[in-house]
Amino acid sequence: MDTQKQFQTYENPELIGKGLDGFVYRISENHVAKIDEDVTFIDSLKHQYDICKKLYEKSISVPKPEGVFQIQIKGIPIPAFIMQFIEGFNIKKIKDSPDLMKQLKLSADDVNRICYLHTAEVIKAERLGFHPTDGGYNNGIWSPSENKNYLIDFSYWKETN
Repeated sequence: MDTQKQFQTYENPELIGKGLDGFVYRISENHVAKIDEDVTFIDSLKHQYDICKKLYEKSISVPKPEGVFQIQIKGIPIPAFIMQFIEGFNIKKIKDSPDLMKQLKLSADDVNRICYLHTAEVIKAERLGFHPTDGGYNNGIWSPSENKNYLIDFSYWKETN
């Protein structure tokens, strides 16, 4: 697969998330692109890719990382961290929204289990030598179709080994 050509030009990508320092765009059926607010911070994107790749290789539940590529959005070249799109819901939003819990037909026990699984995955990563500066529920996605949690946003993670 020629990854560079696969992730090249996107005229109207769908903005699906915004964090403190970046944006996440859905660029294809199976992929998203994380773009830093300051597009000159390519080292930050490479760091996030490296952490995500190492976590993925150690069987931590994270989206499959593809790499850091220069893509074009509306003709403007922008560096982006490309990873697997996970169909799901932000764990913090589930936890904090009774309406979303009701929509997803989740009981309080279900939500507690989802939160427990998120915390367990963070602890698993810590035991493997990673330090998630922000491993909170806001950096987790629960996929109902897989009944699985994924850790996301590796901006401030460190590897301690």
